[in-house]
Amino acid sequence: MLETVRRMTELAIARARPLGSRRAFAAALFALLALGLAAQVAGLFLKNVNWDEFIFLKNVYLTLNGEQHRLIQTSYAHLFTWLPLAGISEVEQVVAGRLVMFAAWLISLVLLYRLGTRYLDDLAALAGVVLFALFSYNQYHAASFRADNLLLPVMLAMVLAAGTATPRRVLAAGALGGLGLAISIKAILWAPAVLGLLLVSG
Repeated sequence: MLETVRRMTELAIARARPLGSRRAFAAALFALLALGLAAQVAGLFLKNVNWDEFIFLKNVYLTLNGEQHRLIQTSYAHLFTWLPLAGISEVEQVVAGRLVMFAAWLISLVLLYRLGTRYLDDLAALAGVVLFALFSYNQYHAASFRADNLLLPVMLAMVLAAGTATPRRVLAAGALGGLGLAISIKAILWAPAVLGLLLVSG
């Protein structure tokens, strides 16, 4: 994923006219993003385990034992039923789950960049990604073992699909929206943003 970010930066630099300050700005953005990602990687192993991460893990155990039958809010647990079988402690299981969430976070940043380039130039889209990644809440929680971090890439993919009104993409957006609701009811909070996007695109 860092390679993808590097290529995004190089593309922004290549398209920047004139060179000089814009080139330096792009290089600074990449440096900030790299530092932010490095801090998050360190946090995967150093941050205390929060109570909501233990609740997430509890739902995984309930699902594995056949005690979890709700369709909404807990469907994500099926993705992590391998954790209790890994032969490691509960805290180590949370850390392993954080690694998955970090991968989802990197995917989210790439999707956010792609969304940004639909309405902005490459450099402005990259700046938006960096500012989002460095936001203090994201720095602390973006890779936490929580359902929200699975929801973000799904909803960003939905917004990207909804931005082009072809039958296939509309169906894909609907399927992703349904998946988002299955992950967390918080997906409904995206409704105003999707409506605004449809109005702008229409």
